Amino acid sequence: MSTLPGNQFPFPTPTSIQRGRTQSESWVTHRMQMIDEKRSRRYCVFAAEAMFPIALRLQTIDPARFRVFPISWEKFPDGTDNITISGYSPTNEIAGEHVLFFGSFHNNDVTLSQFSVMIVLLQSLIESFTLVLPFYPVGTMERVDVEGKVATASTYSILLSNLPSIGKPNRIMMYDLHTLQNRFYFHGTSIASLHSAVPSLLSRIAGLGIEAVAFPDEGSSKRFGKLFDRANFSRIVCGKVRDGSKRIVTVQDGDPNGTFGASR
Repeated sequence: MSTLPGNQFPFPTPTSIQRGRTQSESWVTHRMQMIDEKRSRRYCVFAAEAMFPIALRLQTIDPARFRVFPISWEKFPDGTDNITISGYSPTNEIAGEHVLFFGSFHNNDVTLSQFSVMIVLLQSLIESFTLVLPFYPVGTMERVDVEGKVATASTYSILLSNLPSIGKPNRIMMYDLHTLQNRFYFHGTSIASLHSAVPSLLSRIAGLGIEAVAFPDEGSSKRFGKLFDRANFSRIVCGKVRDGSKRIVTVQDGDPNGTFGASR
């Protein structure tokens, strides 16, 4: 770079311009190579019992990239886990590989079993670990209104954030979290990767003549409403009122009359 007389600001020379172009082209080439590598990356796929059909479907779609390894989720007579993960014997086919695990935390028993499996996988000298959680059941329990109440969204994230380290963050893929603030509960060895199935839903209902979308409460309307507004859907916002063990849902905003024959 050169400077004008009496001017502290440099101006580019042909050499510096060429150097900048070369650096930019090199960076773009590197980025394209990284993208191509990710698109062709091969995964060893594991899954909770409830998610195993989805894992098999993924393998069917692209068998060159995804290879499913079954897990035997047995129990000892006393009810404790007797789990066997395939892919380790007679030869170890997991070490040095990218691992994808489809989780399902639908009850405490299966959740604890999956934590045991994830710990073993992460201690197997793997290259990367990705946990896919299509549904995060404790996501709605992210705050408390009385002392002593347990915010399980926080406690679960602490468990996930303290999974064994492989030298890079473990990726926790979550879909349509109840509140975006849940992502800030993750730290340490894990990072929350937030995703949404709404774009896929919009593509599926396009052309069906649906004019409005109903949200169960104001929070969900604020969380997802803009995604539907872009597709010109009218909003109907409901509210939940607790009556003992019952929940009564009422329309608080919007008019459902005439929408597929619905009425107040």
